[in-house]
Amino acid sequence: GTWSATGSLTQPRIGFALNTTEFGVVVSGGAANNKGLNSTEIYDSTLGTWRVGPKLGDRRLYHASAVIQGVLVVAGGKLANVAPVTAVERLNATATAWTAATSLDVARTGALFVSLQSGRGLLIGGNNQVGTPEYLDLAAVYDASQDTWTPIGSLSKGRYGHSAVALSDGSVLVMGGRS
Repeated sequence: GTWSATGSLTQPRIGFALNTTEFGVVVSGGAANNKGLNSTEIYDSTLGTWRVGPKLGDRRLYHASAVIQGVLVVAGGKLANVAPVTAVERLNATATAWTAATSLDVARTGALFVSLQSGRGLLIGGNNQVGTPEYLDLAAVYDASQDTWTPIGSLSKGRYGHSAVALSDGSVLVMGGRS
């Protein structure tokens, strides 16, 4: 195959999240010019263009995100040049507004959020930047229909900057990163 150019984002950004949803590809948060963003953009692959989406309630970068039970959920992250946050938000079904969801029990940035075969999501690891241990071994399952987090067994060691993928047998492979 070949690569081809498409429309540019309306706002340059780093540290953002990117998710495919039923209403397009959504970019959320990030930072520009050393300032956190609460803006979102939605990509129309048919037109090859981005449009401005609804604003997040909180400015955040390096947050975790996943589509869980048809709902786009962003969790944690950090404010630019400030500590991590516990805030969680959900994008409504018409992609017109974000609403607050049940917060994380521990603030974290750089966690991963993986969609599971069960329809739930698994939030894995991250960095709290302020305590010991700095790299978190925490994992929790999110149920979008109930807006609940359920802590599950700890990772063998804390991880940040790691990768994870759901496997066809229902397990999740977590690897790499700092620990």
